[in-house]
Amino acid sequence: YLIISASQLEELWEMVSATGTPPKIDFKTHSVVAVFAGQKPAAGYSITVAKVEDADARMVSIALAKPADDCVLAQIVTAPYEIVAVPTTSLPLAHKDVVTTVNCPK
Repeated sequence: YLIISASQLEELWEMVSATGTPPKIDFKTHSVVAVFAGQKPAAGYSITVAKVEDADARMVSIALAKPADDCVLAQIVTAPYEIVAVPTTSLPLAHKDVVTTVNCPK
């Protein structure tokens, strides 16, 4: 998601059931990117904005981490997400996903 106004950020804040009030963002100089991994069946999944690069488009590299198949994890439904502020640009937004498998926690 690309958020370009305070009202859109408030809607997003409610959608993710975040606590407190949304951070103050100067939408003249910044926008907000929100990335979501969707529902996952267990703990151990994560998503992050790994890199933002501007060229012909604003390329947002999204790192999706999933646990190895042999991990013993809490069986709880999760929905990882990350919300970041980035400088405003007129470039079109594009993204690429990089999926990695992480070792089991010890």
